[in-house]
Amino acid sequence: MINIIPLSNEGRDCYEDILASVAQVYSANYPFMYCHSWAFDYIKGDGGTLLGSQIKCEWGNLEEYLEKYSGVKVVEMLLSHPTEALAVLKDYILNGKAVAFTIGLQYCEWHNFSGSHLTHTIVGCDINEKEILCIDCKPVKSGINLSIDSFLKGYAGKLLIFEQRDTDVQGIEIFELIAGHMKELKKSEAYQDAFTALRAFADSMEKVDINEECINCSDFDFWSSPIFNNINNLCVGRRQYARYLQHVDSIKGTDRFNDASSALLKCSDNFNMARSLLMKAKITGSSQPWINKASNLFRVTAGLEEEILKNIESIIR
Repeated sequence: MINIIPLSNEGRDCYEDILASVAQVYSANYPFMYCHSWAFDYIKGDGGTLLGSQIKCEWGNLEEYLEKYSGVKVVEMLLSHPTEALAVLKDYILNGKAVAFTIGLQYCEWHNFSGSHLTHTIVGCDINEKEILCIDCKPVKSGINLSIDSFLKGYAGKLLIFEQRDTDVQGIEIFELIAGHMKELKKSEAYQDAFTALRAFADSMEKVDINEECINCSDFDFWSSPIFNNINNLCVGRRQYARYLQHVDSIKGTDRFNDASSALLKCSDNFNMARSLLMKAKITGSSQPWINKASNLFRVTAGLEEEILKNIESIIR
């Protein structure tokens, strides 16, 4: 049996939470997967008319970073036949390797989504003739017993095998890696840089129709609309980049990035607060005061992030 602690809200969805949960078992250096998670761009008019769809928060290739900097390789296996997938899954688990797999959400009984046609990613940690012992990250659950019958009926065509490889962190040019990302933040598809783009987004936010942003959602799941989902991604991304900087400090035995990581956590809190204000706008119906407050928070955060970049650049010069 492989002992894995499920982590939630580590990434932007259940798959990325699974990556972090398994990677932490294999490598203490898994925070390197977040080396590009501090990101923002606003592409006006892209993604249709919804403002939330015009937020861009690209973290890059997490699997590539995980392998290159942490020594954890993720191998995707696309097997269409459930019986074949079960045999492979069993073989890897019994050989001490964690295996994640996609499954129809309606077969995850602990979710109470009996009518859903969505797929979900969970991890198999142990197996016997009747059941697969699993963990889930959304919601956080361990010790889940998924019947073999449910696996065969719900398997959705993909296995993810995790393999540990050697990586010498001391050989990584960490400051070069950070400097490269600072250069990315100074770019934007339509603006001078990420911070100018964030201010432009704040200006557009003041004119947003929050009900229109949630047009395809019910009153019970409006939080899943692009505007709320993508702002949450901004929140998570800043928090994880702060963790990455803290990990760099721990490797180098310094606290040089302490101020930057603390300030990024503040930015994460600001995005979370802005999201909450927009939710109040949606729920109360008296939207403009809450929207204006959220817009101002975006502007404040843009200025704070500019200062963080300057602070980081002064350290890595």
